[in-house]
Amino acid sequence: MGPRSGVQLWPPAAAPPWIVVLSRRSFLVGGAASVGLAAAGVEVLGRDRILHKIGLQQSPDLHVPRSDWKVHEASLRSAHVEGTTGWAVSRPPGDDALTGAIVCLHGFGADHRYAFDAVRVHDVVASAGERIGVAAVDGGVHSYWHARDDGTDTGRMVLNEFVPLVRDRLDVERVAVLGWSMGGYGALLLAEQSPSTFSAVVSSSGAVWERAGETAPGAFDDAEDFAAHDVIAMSDRLDAAHTRIDCGDHDPFLPGNRALVARLGSTVTWSFPTGWHDARFWRSVAPRQVAFIAERLRA
Repeated sequence: MGPRSGVQLWPPAAAPPWIVVLSRRSFLVGGAASVGLAAAGVEVLGRDRILHKIGLQQSPDLHVPRSDWKVHEASLRSAHVEGTTGWAVSRPPGDDALTGAIVCLHGFGADHRYAFDAVRVHDVVASAGERIGVAAVDGGVHSYWHARDDGTDTGRMVLNEFVPLVRDRLDVERVAVLGWSMGGYGALLLAEQSPSTFSAVVSSSGAVWERAGETAPGAFDDAEDFAAHDVIAMSDRLDAAHTRIDCGDHDPFLPGNRALVARLGSTVTWSFPTGWHDARFWRSVAPRQVAFIAERLRA
């Protein structure tokens, strides 16, 4: 996923000695997505990004105790996606009623296991003592959770099929949506498309671009597709008081997230602490995100 795919920056006129070029494939972010200058097929790295790549600078991290929650996997046949789609769900032990559920949307290149294996959302919820179910669905490698020219629409799959499935499986009515990177963008988009569906919306390092020319290859079919799914332009459809946005201060998507926060105004909850575009950062902010969701599920 490239934050500045429409800009040619190499070779610069007078490059500082610490700027290097890496192949796009060689630089993975969070184990799921490449960040680079996609139009040129390369990424231009500054000193901090080089130090991050070689492990001398890292995001904060947080590991909560592992819970005894079981993760159950299954698949569904969707009217909006060809073939079968994997999904997973977990809930606290016992028969007591749940407060609600969190629907998780993964990032580029990941799948429905990411919420449980990388961020461990269910363990974060358990550590907080909340009775909230956690569910996730496979949205494909680079669907960006919206209708595409190939006829697929993973966003409709979530809204029309997976959310009802979660409500039925966990016996809840209130649901929140939480996503990372591509999924953070998806969480915002789906909440804008269906404002009444989610009691809380949380975007972690959402893949938010301000202009069509900046987007990564494959994120949108064309400029018109971007305009039709521009989460900043449609941000007035979000309930800002029920929206939370977190993004690391070294994240390439920081400008887009800052622009979105500015549009949403004073009632949105946000943080731009130290961090990169990776699972370490997403784990570090997860407890605050779960607390935010829990409060709004109870409202």
